Amino acid sequence: MAEINASISEDKPLARGGCLPAAVEPAPSQRSKTVPIRSIAKNARETIQVSLTEFKGIDLLDARVFVNGETEPVATKKGLSIRINLLPELISALKEAESEAHRRGLISDEVRPE
Repeated sequence: MAEINASISEDKPLARGGCLPAAVEPAPSQRSKTVPIRSIAKNARETIQVSLTEFKGIDLLDARVFVNGETEPVATKKGLSIRINLLPELISALKEAESEAHRRGLISDEVRPE
């Protein structure tokens, strides 16, 4: 997993929507700048770690599933990396999803603690 798909060069555009293809997802050791934002408990064995990162000069938002390792959490392939300029659109879509979930009674109106 330490290597990325070498057939994708820096001058080729990213996939539609600004997402990196799974084969290009940078390994944690290849990320030059990572700013952790929040870790969210998904279940007893997994967390979702949200961070800002950079890959080949492109600023990204990364939301990745980590599993509990022997000494520290270990990143999985499950997750989302998008260009940071798409963050406002993603937030808008998540707010719409939250409103629809409230409307359907899938989540309560209680505010979840930070």
